[in-house]
Amino acid sequence: MKARSYSPKPVIQFPHLTLIEGWDKILLGLKKIAIDGPIDLPWDEIQKILEIKGFDNLYDVRIHQPDQEEIRKILTCGSLSGHDFFGKIPSESEIREIPKNVLQEVCFGPGSSTVNDRMVIYLDRPKRISEADAIHKNTQLQRLYFYDWPISDRQRDSVIKECGIYVDISNLQNPTGIKPHDLENIIHEISQDTFRTVPYFNSAIWGGNWAQETLGMNVEFPRSALGYEFIAPESAVLISNGISEMEIPVSAILSFDAEGLVGPKVAKYFKGEFPIRFDYLDTLNGENLSIHVHPGSQQMQEIFGALLGQEESYYLMVTSAESVIYLGLEGEYLGTESVVVHPAQIGQLYLIPHGTPHGSGKGNVVLEVSTTPYLYSLRLHDWERLSSSGIPRPLNEELALSAIESSKHRGQMSDDLLPRPQILESGINFLLEVLGSRQDWYFEVLRLKLSIGASYSMDLKESFFLITIVAGDFIEANGTEYSYAETFIAPAGQQRIDFLNKSDGEVSLIIGKMKDGWVL
Repeated sequence: MKARSYSPKPVIQFPHLTLIEGWDKILLGLKKIAIDGPIDLPWDEIQKILEIKGFDNLYDVRIHQPDQEEIRKILTCGSLSGHDFFGKIPSESEIREIPKNVLQEVCFGPGSSTVNDRMVIYLDRPKRISEADAIHKNTQLQRLYFYDWPISDRQRDSVIKECGIYVDISNLQNPTGIKPHDLENIIHEISQDTFRTVPYFNSAIWGGNWAQETLGMNVEFPRSALGYEFIAPESAVLISNGISEMEIPVSAILSFDAEGLVGPKVAKYFKGEFPIRFDYLDTLNGENLSIHVHPGSQQMQEIFGALLGQEESYYLMVTSAESVIYLGLEGEYLGTESVVVHPAQIGQLYLIPHGTPHGSGKGNVVLEVSTTPYLYSLRLHDWERLSSSGIPRPLNEELALSAIESSKHRGQMSDDLLPRPQILESGINFLLEVLGSRQDWYFEVLRLKLSIGASYSMDLKESFFLITIVAGDFIEANGTEYSYAETFIAPAGQQRIDFLNKSDGEVSLIIGKMKDGWVL
């Protein structure tokens, strides 16, 4: 019995849901309004649409926000002076204050919901669209990642529940809206059962072709590279009523029902953030990743203005002849010859604490199970590789060496970075193992193997699971089928998950979860 293949567009159906499609229906009968939304939306194009729709008495609140030069200074302060990619996330909680009383009937732009006495329309879209727009326009990503997105996410939290209508402008010419009480109801439903977010792959110079040939992703590009299977800051859920559809960013779901999605303890301590991510690194028929390190919590807070360190693990799903993993140092870092080279072994989990030099070699498919920060790769070496514009990709040696020095292990290779599976439970037709669980990490990685016809149930313990099928055809989880390489979420509101292997062969699942008794 073979399941459907990998789905690039998973949809959650709500047949009786009322969705409002098109600008005409969204704006029907409205006069005195505030149109709010993230900083990175195409506000100039939105202004033109409003004018075409007959709204000519407009107040653009963007005049009260800092200009590009001021933002650059905010981002590149302290140790980040001179960096044109990394930035220090601002500490202020919201978009800058604007006048409360505005004479114009319509105000628009980020923060406009603070203007008095008007209905609020909140516009939103998945971050991948903003990222693609920025790359297409050759816009610097530094501001997008480290200013626009963090500030806008905080602003959304303060607005989304009180707005008059929430609108997805993934299709700018034909957006789809929903009333907040309807949005809250479906988010609560989403938090009661397993679901997938919309996956996508970016294209990078080191990328391979596994995602194209095996999953049917990125077929329009020469390479696939980093697969955003579930990286919460950029992930979104696609919903439909059978007529219209819209996407809801995971950050918006967390604004409404963090406890239902991640559980009360995680919601309390992570304050609207999702603590674990799953993504793919595709170098099959590609090139080596750079040798790089990631910052720990202290360096992350002091230099980058973020809360959590970037701790990673690599699970090897696919390898090629002579493929390798670079991980750990022998002595101090004196160049690539100091980095330990390991044979790439399918099924091995490689643990990568902050400050540890590492990289996947060419010819691999890696599933990363890691803490949520994902932008802070500090390059030590990039194989003298040129970017698409023909210039060497920048290195971050000073920051990287600082990350190595600030880690307790100083990046040294040790046996515990290549853990052996520890059996948790086993039976005639199943095996549950711990693949990796470090004392100083809040998450752990499990593997569940199920033979043909096997079933297995797990208690979520008031938390959540992230799950990927890493080998085999498909699995049924709480009655829903998920295929090879698909990642799905078992939200805390579900409480329990029941697996059933109805395929024709053994299935292996990787599960990322919070450790029992975890602390920050």
